[in-house]
Amino acid sequence: RLAGFSHSRDLYATETFRRSFFPSSPLPKISTPAVTYQYGGGTRTIDDYMTQQHVAGLLVLKDGKIAIEEYRGISDSTLWQSMSIAKSVLSTLVGIALKEGKISSLDEPIETYVPEVVGSAYEGVTIRNMMRMASGVAWVEDEYEDPATDANYVLSTCIGNRVPDCTLDRLLSLPR
Repeated sequence: RLAGFSHSRDLYATETFRRSFFPSSPLPKISTPAVTYQYGGGTRTIDDYMTQQHVAGLLVLKDGKIAIEEYRGISDSTLWQSMSIAKSVLSTLVGIALKEGKISSLDEPIETYVPEVVGSAYEGVTIRNMMRMASGVAWVEDEYEDPATDANYVLSTCIGNRVPDCTLDRLLSLPR
């Protein structure tokens, strides 16, 4: 996962988000004493947590300042597949589209904007359903190593495919 998620741009059709024309500056860091926690009858450290949970990066902010920033096998400049972070970005963009009138209602069916879904299990699903991840369409993402899961199918079949159609093809084949 570490290699795959940090090299997605080399394997799949991807888009990199770049900062806008607004200037940015690094967040200030604060001095934080060593963090420990109790688990399983013993005292554990951040390093223990990251190792046991296979965490590649951990960032903790306190009052707008960096309190903890740790990496394992990557760095602060590593491009990383957004995964569920995309939900937050997408919800912000949908809110902007609503405000600007580009989307009239969250209750519109998604085929209004993605006509390719007509005739699939996604037909009639609303933008609101999609935003809530409640489309009713079957999707299995439990285990990336299990070849039977939809997530693994998309990952394995789209390698080297520089256009997003392979993912859309899978989505259109799913049952409700």
